Amino acid sequence: MPRNRSPHAMVYVTAPDLETARRIGRAIVEQRLAACANLWPVESTYRWKGALEDAHEVVLVFKTRKALVGRLIEAVSAIHPYE
Repeated sequence: MPRNRSPHAMVYVTAPDLETARRIGRAIVEQRLAACANLWPVESTYRWKGALEDAHEVVLVFKTRKALVGRLIEAVSAIHPYE
């Protein structure tokens, strides 16, 4: 790898709906914690509080640098509606 380039990373996040995903994606890119946020709809099956759940969600994939991953996670956690 060339010395002038930082290793890259991708961060996967789900959101409850498109509006929330757009708000999170825009905030992270505006803060320069990621160069890009890709969004697409998904169907998820997961266990929550002991029950099996099915939901429509929106996936965000952030393209960033490894050095920014911790700060990106903190920023998403501060504005994300999920527990």
